[in-house]
Parts: sequence; C-alpha cells; structure tokens
Amino acid sequence: MRMSLTHWGVAAATAAIVVAALLLGVGWYHRAAVQAPLVKAASGIPGLARTKLAPGDPTGLTIALKPGADVAQVYPAVEAAARTVAGHPVGITVTDNASAPERALWANLRFVVATGTSTGQYVAMQRALTADARTAHIALTLAMGSAHLYLTLSDGHGHRLIRVVALPKGGAARA
Repeated sequence: MRMSLTHWGVAAATAAIVVAALLLGVGWYHRAAVQAPLVKAASGIPGLARTKLAPGDPTGLTIALKPGADVAQVYPAVEAAARTVAGHPVGITVTDNASAPERALWANLRFVVATGTSTGQYVAMQRALTADARTAHIALTLAMGSAHLYLTLSDGHGHRLIRVVALPKGGAARA
C-alpha cells in the first residue's frame, strides 16, 4: 500500500505539531518546576531587593541587595536556598551600581585579590586592599566565607561595587 502525497503531508504536519507540543511542554515544565521555585526560594531571604533569573542561564540567578545588606550573609543564604531547590550548585550574579572610581579601583585590585587567594596570604592581601582603597577615598568591606571572598567598595554617595570571588578548593592555609 502506497501513501499518497496528501498522506505524507498529514503525517508531516502531525509530527510537527507533536514536536512543537513537546517543546512547549518542556519549556512550561522548566519554568514551573525549576525557574519559579528558584526565584521564590531566594526571594524570601532578608537583604534582597530583587531576584530574577539570569539572562541566558536557565538555572542562574541575578540578585540585587538592599542598601546596607551584607553580601557575606545574603549570598550564602541565596546559594543554599537555590541548591536546595535545584539539587545542584546554581550560578549567582550580584548586581551593583558601581561608580567609575569604584570600577577603576576594582580593576587595580583584581591582581591583589587573585594573588592573595591563590597563595593563601589573606592578611597581606587585606592590608594591600585596605591601603589602596584608603588612597582612593573609597570604603572597603572585606569578608571571607568557607568558599568565597566578599568584597564591597563604597564611595559614600550611594554607589557600591560588590564582588564575590570563589576561593580555591582546598585553599592555601597560610596567613
């Protein structure tokens, strides 16, 4: 039995409809089962101004802190909540409203931070960062957790630059 051109057209149209329905269903499931719970879990954490999905990263979050919120307290809480929902580590980006002087200072401090974290010489790193920030008339807040270094630069005019730097696994123990 041979299929006519009409039958092939109907079969192709049916296959296209089935594929489209599957893709839409997978997209809906991902939004309902992964994305929405991620945003909801992180949104209840004190100190967060906004939580949204990271553009281009289906399981990544972009967070904005409230003024005065401590990134060293908020970030690990968001990380833990997101890991609980997703079942694996989630990429988190912290947005800020950095001024040009803060960005310029960070560009100069990146090497100091990289050297300090790779060698484990955190005390020397903190001294160098503090001295450079003082010279630039920018306030520096530095905190270290078990997995990240949290750095905030504030110019005193409502701007702040926030960076979360991953520490090396197994890290160096020298101070």
